[in-house]
Amino acid sequence: MRHLESFVLKTFLKSKAGLLAIVITTLVASATALEISLDYRDTERRAYETASDITRVVERQVRDTITYVDQTLDAVSTLVRKSGNIASIREPTTWQILRSYCTTLIGCHAIGVIDPVGKVKAQTQNTDTDVLDVSDRLHFLRPRETGKRYIDAATVSRLSGSPILFFVSKPVFDTRGKLLAVATIGMETRQLTSFYSLFGFSLAPAISIFKGDGGIVARNPGMEKLVGKSNAKSEIFTRYLPRAPFGTFKSISRLDGKTRLAAYRALPDLDLVVFSGIETPAAFAAWKARSLRQVTIVAGMLILIWGALLAASRATAGQAVLRQKNQHLDTLASRDPLTGIGNRRLFARTLRRDWSKHARSGAPLSLVLLDVDYFKLFNDHYGHQAGDDCLRRVAHALQECLQREGDLVARYGGEEFVAVLDCDHEGALRVAERMRQRVEALEIPHIRSKACDFVTASFGVASTESTRTQTAEELLGLADKALYEAKANGRNQVCAVKASSSTTEVKTGT
Repeated sequence: MRHLESFVLKTFLKSKAGLLAIVITTLVASATALEISLDYRDTERRAYETASDITRVVERQVRDTITYVDQTLDAVSTLVRKSGNIASIREPTTWQILRSYCTTLIGCHAIGVIDPVGKVKAQTQNTDTDVLDVSDRLHFLRPRETGKRYIDAATVSRLSGSPILFFVSKPVFDTRGKLLAVATIGMETRQLTSFYSLFGFSLAPAISIFKGDGGIVARNPGMEKLVGKSNAKSEIFTRYLPRAPFGTFKSISRLDGKTRLAAYRALPDLDLVVFSGIETPAAFAAWKARSLRQVTIVAGMLILIWGALLAASRATAGQAVLRQKNQHLDTLASRDPLTGIGNRRLFARTLRRDWSKHARSGAPLSLVLLDVDYFKLFNDHYGHQAGDDCLRRVAHALQECLQREGDLVARYGGEEFVAVLDCDHEGALRVAERMRQRVEALEIPHIRSKACDFVTASFGVASTESTRTQTAEELLGLADKALYEAKANGRNQVCAVKASSSTTEVKTGT
C-alpha cells in the first residue's frame, strides 16, 4: 500500500495536475508573502505615525506646563520685589501667598527663593526649615550667570521626602538691574509624561523629555533609575538631531536596551527634546496575529487544492471523491474567510442567476449596496483586529435581516457589502432600513465617526420594478449611485434610485 501511494505521488508530480499544483502553490505562496510584507510595512508606518502623534501631544503638554510655570515664576518675582527683602518672604502672610502659587500650579512640589549666594531663604514645604545651600546646583547657577530662565535635568531634591523633580528657575532683579534672588519651582517629572495614560494607549509608549545636551528631564517608565544620567551619546543626539529637528527612527535605547519604533521633536526655544517610542513586540503584535491567521488559511486551502488534484490523478473509481473535494473547494471559494458570509464571487453568480430569472418571467429583483461609514478612521483608531471584529458583527447583523431563502448578503470588498433580494422596490427599502437599524443597534463605539457615536452604514437601493435597464451591471450601477447619494447626504441613511426616472430619493436615516 505504501509503495502504491508513493507511485501515485510520483505519477501525480509528473502529470499536468501535479504541475498545476506546483504553479498554484508558488503563486499563492508568493502572493501571501507579498501581502504579509506589505502589511508589515503598513504596520510599521502606522506605528511611526502614532509615535509622531504622541511627540506632538507631549510637546503641547511640555509647552503648556512651562507657560504656567513661567507665569508662576513671574508672580513670585513680583512678590519678592514688593517684599523689600528676601527674609520677609518667610513671614506667615507672604509665605501663605507663596504657598498658594504652588498649590494652584498642577505638578508643583515646591517653590523656593534663593539669595544671590545660593542660600534657600524661603520654600513652600516648611516655613521653619533650616537654610539649604544650593550654590552648587545648576538651577541656581545658570539663571544667575545668564539672567534667563533655566530648565534643569531631573534631580533628587535636598528637601526630605521629595519625589524626583525637575527645576525651572528665573533670576529676580530690582529696578536697577541688581540681582535680588533666584526664584525656582520644583516640578514633579510625572507631570510631563504620565498624562498619556488618560488616552488609553494599548501600545504603552516610552516617553522622554531630554535637555539639549542629553540630560534627562522626565521619562516614563523608569525615571527612578535614570536620575543624573545622560543620553547625550545616543543616536538621537549624535545622528538624528544634527540632520533634522524632528523625525522617526528605529531606536535601540542606551537607557534600557529595548528596541522601539520612535519619533523625536526638538524644542529649541526651551532647549528640550521630546521623544516617544513604541516597543517592537507591541507595535507588531496585531500584525503577527493577522499573518499567522492568513498563513493558516492559505496553507489549509493549498492542502485542499493538492488533495483535490492528487485525487484527480487516481483511477476512475476515485472520481466520486474528487467531485466531493471540488464541491467543498467551491464552497470555500464562495465564502469570505473573515466574515463567513458569501464573497464577491458568490454574489456575481447569484446576480447572474436572478437576472436570468427576471429576464424570463419579469419577477422583481432588487440590489442593496452598503458601505460601513468612516471605516478607515475606525481602523486607524481602534486597530485592524477591532476592524475585523467590526466587519464580522456587521455581516452577521445583515445576514439576520434576510427573510427569503433565495436572498443573499455578500461581502463586496473591504467594508462594502451587497444584498440580492427577490422583492420589489418598497420591499427592498424596508429590508435596507431594517439593516441600517440593526447595524446601528450593535452600538459598536466609533468616536472618529462624523455620523454617529457608533458604527453605522450607508445604503443604496435599486430595483427592476418599472425599470428600463437592460443588464444586471446597469442595476448595480444604479445602486452604487444611490449609495453615493447616501454618503453625500450625511451617511447612516438609505437612498434609493428608481431606474425608470434615474432620480434619487432619500427614504430613511439620520
